[in-house]
Amino acid sequence: MGIIAALVSNRPKEASEAVEGYAANEDQQPSEWFIVTPKRHAQAMKAAQDAVDATLLIEEDVRKELPPRLQAPFAASFGGFRNMALAKAASSAKAVVFVDDDTRPENGVFRRHSGFLEESALVIGKYDGHVGGASSTLLDLTHALENTKDGKLGRDEFVEILRMRLEGIPPVQRPVENAGAVGGNLGIHDKTARVQPFVTLPYRVEDGTYAALCAGPIANPTAKRAPIVRHEKRGKHDGLRQELAEDWAGNALAAYLVAGQRGEKPGWEGIVAQVRKGLLLDYFSEKYAKAGMSDAKLDCIRDIRMTVSAIQADAAVAEYENVQHVWTESWETLG
Repeated sequence: MGIIAALVSNRPKEASEAVEGYAANEDQQPSEWFIVTPKRHAQAMKAAQDAVDATLLIEEDVRKELPPRLQAPFAASFGGFRNMALAKAASSAKAVVFVDDDTRPENGVFRRHSGFLEESALVIGKYDGHVGGASSTLLDLTHALENTKDGKLGRDEFVEILRMRLEGIPPVQRPVENAGAVGGNLGIHDKTARVQPFVTLPYRVEDGTYAALCAGPIANPTAKRAPIVRHEKRGKHDGLRQELAEDWAGNALAAYLVAGQRGEKPGWEGIVAQVRKGLLLDYFSEKYAKAGMSDAKLDCIRDIRMTVSAIQADAAVAEYENVQHVWTESWETLG
């Protein structure tokens, strides 16, 4: 099966290092590489382009190739950027494997994806290294709070954990066996690419939502058999609070959209509460209160508020339905 490798990046240096890592360490190379990037980074992305002889998809230029009514799948969003590479897979009748610029291959990533894609619509790869998102990072921080209160963790140790977790860096872990779909190690069959686009929400929930909406068989192999990439996450100031706020809004929108596509009639407020609980924000708030600690940065996490209204949720659903409606004509025209 022909495989396209796709990288969405606005960081030329990291993109170059990533594709060089995949080119050097993979025992089976993809037939093509596509790199999606904003126009302002196109020139600086040349080293990454040359390293694997990639085709550069410049987001602004891609949209210019299409009439306005067909541009919706390629909106300036995480899902829109992925759709640019997905459209190429659909039009060339090749599967696509998405990787990220902060990952490196741990085993035969493209070979293993190719094998599973023979009988699967979607392949969920595994992560090693900084495994887990905002909720697992918050859970580790919550456990550190409890252990400090009980005297099981020293103050200096807690301060260091606090610093890293507030920057949004999860603990280093082995691959998680039952991890959900992650766009930095995700394989999609060309037949799936032809009928299903990514959602174009302004939050990083396009990969998990894609899997939730997938109508075909999904391969989620054990870590022993799965393609594995190593993930090295970089921290950023106030990273955890920002990620939690975005995940709350994004996951609530995604859950609302998926439920509607399945013919259910969910209530927005109920989904908002359910997602907040699932992100462990309620659990953290309870344990933080019991710890008897006062910290302005932790207060900010406890006091996160939902930023999306029911009206906006309905608008997101309508937008995705429009993307679905024009998807086939969009990739056929672009291809």
